[in-house]
Amino acid sequence: MSDCPRSDRQVNAHTWQTASPGIKPQRPQLDAGDPLPHGVGEPLARSAAAAIRGIAALHDKTLQAVCRAITDPLLLVDRNQRIAVCNDAAAQHLGRGVPVLIGLALSDVWAAVTPANICEQRMARIAEVFRTAAPVRFTDGWDGCMWDNTISPILGGPAEVEGVVVVARNVAEYGENAAHAEQLASLGMISATLAHELAQPLSVVQLALQNASAELERVDCPEVVSQDLNAGLAACARIADTISRFRELARRPGTTRELEVRIHPVVDKTFRLLALTAKQAGMKLRGENLEALPAIRMRENELDQLLFALVQNAVHAANGRKDRHLLIAGARQQDTVALRFQDNCGGIDPAHLPRIFEPFFTTKPRGKGTGLGLYIARRIVCQRGGQITVESLPGEGTTFTVTLPIVSHPGTESRCTP
Repeated sequence: MSDCPRSDRQVNAHTWQTASPGIKPQRPQLDAGDPLPHGVGEPLARSAAAAIRGIAALHDKTLQAVCRAITDPLLLVDRNQRIAVCNDAAAQHLGRGVPVLIGLALSDVWAAVTPANICEQRMARIAEVFRTAAPVRFTDGWDGCMWDNTISPILGGPAEVEGVVVVARNVAEYGENAAHAEQLASLGMISATLAHELAQPLSVVQLALQNASAELERVDCPEVVSQDLNAGLAACARIADTISRFRELARRPGTTRELEVRIHPVVDKTFRLLALTAKQAGMKLRGENLEALPAIRMRENELDQLLFALVQNAVHAANGRKDRHLLIAGARQQDTVALRFQDNCGGIDPAHLPRIFEPFFTTKPRGKGTGLGLYIARRIVCQRGGQITVESLPGEGTTFTVTLPIVSHPGTESRCTP
């Protein structure tokens, strides 16, 4: 993100005070009009200038950090209606890099991405804010998008507007996400119902196959018949495992009890569930030092969901055209357990990295992904008092690191820092 123009971040040297409010700056006791003692003026001026530059740099860094943390498009526009500050979300929406946008006339930038009438209406609203020093909020839209826009003045005096802050939110996208959430909730109810309805007939089929296999042991029959029966029993076991997972995912998190959970068996189960998908994607799944980890206290299905989401995310990142791998490595760190999920699937686009834990955010084509896997993983980790971080090298791979307390205290949710 580019720095603010120098004129916007100058500090008045006459109003600068020391950082500690209870300490007054020491001044030489001089009468009016007396010259500074020899050797005092130049060092004092250099010290003051250095302090002013430090304050300005801190102001810039704070402003940049705040802008990066905002996921909606945000622009700071100066009194000449040129872009002074632009965050990554705005740059992505406008189709240009942040350094390129700084200093451009906002009317020209908007004209390139919006219909002419929308651009004119927006610029008129900005002129209104400069004239009245009052914020405005309005909606507009085109091509299926609906934008909720807020323009707020930056006041330099009682009625002097030095610039404006423009924030836009795609409310159509949020509406689609809400509808998607309702669909997922309905799907969960249907899955739970299907799991219940299928469990009983499946048990009957399993029992019948077991009885038939036992009866065939008493008589002579072709070996292929026994093999077919055993294959049927194995298929029933896989279906029963799938039904069990549906039931676990349909449970409310607060309704399941906490247990001492060993990590290694859950990783093995997750690898088995995703083995076929991983093979199709050309990915090899491997664990390291997981058997030596202590048990951790979690609810029954939380570790299942956490591991499944992170492993599935890596499998989906594999394109099937190259040999890929995912390594889950474990280590004990005092009173916590650390799990490192490291893949070589090409990494995450830096523009997407700040949003990967947002609900419904996905880079997959419409209908191919829910955008909920990493959000659910982060929520589980935070609720257990843990941390989840991500590092990614574009063109190489991504590493998620999950740290969980061995004995968690879910009542004190951590402030995760992804």
